[in-house]
Amino acid sequence: MVEKWLQQVEDMMVSSIRYVIKEAVADYIVKDRKKWVIDWPGQVVICASQVYWTIETAESIQNNELNVKFFFKIFIE
Repeated sequence: MVEKWLQQVEDMMVSSIRYVIKEAVADYIVKDRKKWVIDWPGQVVICASQVYWTIETAESIQNNELNVKFFFKIFIE
């Protein structure tokens, strides 16, 4: 009985984290980055930032437009 309850707690935790990260990823494109970083928990910011960094890097590589200085500047500001 306790094992089932703990499994349900774990499942809900994973579901909650996925929801928060999904919301943060959606919020990233509508807010100023400095405000966005303050509005979300640190690990969520790291995860969502990596999602967008990966998307933007892949697009740049595909379009032969990779500018390392540009990406470095984005994450320093």
